[in-house]
Amino acid sequence: MQDDLLGIKDTSIEGDLSQKVDIMFRAGIARLEYSILHHYREQELWSTRSRRQTQKLLASNGISINSIFMSLMNKPDFNFLSKDKGIYKKIKTIIIETIDICREFETKVIVMPFFGNDLFSSHGTRLFIERINDICEIAKQGEVEILIENYLSARINKNLIKKVPSNNLKICFDTGNCFGLTGNLLEEYCCVKENIGEIHLKDFPVDSNVGDGFIDFKNFITKAHNNRARIPIIIEKTLGKYKSKQALAEVKSFIHEM
Repeated sequence: MQDDLLGIKDTSIEGDLSQKVDIMFRAGIARLEYSILHHYREQELWSTRSRRQTQKLLASNGISINSIFMSLMNKPDFNFLSKDKGIYKKIKTIIIETIDICREFETKVIVMPFFGNDLFSSHGTRLFIERINDICEIAKQGEVEILIENYLSARINKNLIKKVPSNNLKICFDTGNCFGLTGNLLEEYCCVKENIGEIHLKDFPVDSNVGDGFIDFKNFITKAHNNRARIPIIIEKTLGKYKSKQALAEVKSFIHEM
């Protein structure tokens, strides 16, 4: 596993951004997935001054933003598939602003979560295809890829992507989500490997540290993940956080052993 492909999601590390960056720096991890948790509230990205301070903090520690995760879409009032066109208009405005921010941080990836959304219904599927294609066309102008993450099977996700005309839509492949759904990580990965833009490395149960749960990561990485594909791997832990350089360094060491 190459160091330049390895990163971590900011919500997986304890502390404010400066503390997280310090832990990352001392653990030797240089890619960050930055989560947008709020809009115009308690978030560094929404003011020019804060963005400059954030850029300076990251640069001084040799850390780059690998991707931006739209966490606020997990909130009920930001449901991308809502029948309320006003909600979609609000989300679209925020995503457009985020695409502009991507240029400043020189990142090319926005990850959009779809949890609790009814993609199985004909209404949900129709809205998803219509709206995600709209977003992808805007993102393409900014040379940004849109990645989707959900609890659906690889086959369903592959079929969804096929229905979207834009060619900058890919999958964020989450190992914990996938294992929890099917138990067959390698088979799911092989089904969509050409469509994967990023891997979330998460164990199962999801409160486990990477390497402490049921997933055979060594088998998965050695048989499925080809470093030549240059797919970033983002460490994620949904319950609890890595609280120290030592904890994060141990996870990094485990991944290197693969």
